[in-house]
Amino acid sequence: MKRDARELRGELAGAEETAKGRVPWRDRLYGRLKVSVATMDKIIIAVVVLLAIVLLLGVITGNR
Repeated sequence: MKRDARELRGELAGAEETAKGRVPWRDRLYGRLKVSVATMDKIIIAVVVLLAIVLLLGVITGNR
């Protein structure tokens, strides 16, 4: 069965990624955003705290 050119390009890109070495998990997670790691960590912590507050408020006001 013939392979599609797109499939071959994908396999080559994957092979190049493994040849480059391991990329830190933060680089994979944050992608190509132009912010520092410390700033992105603070943003993620703030989002998680806000989510926890909203969840807590939902539980408290949901019993009324």
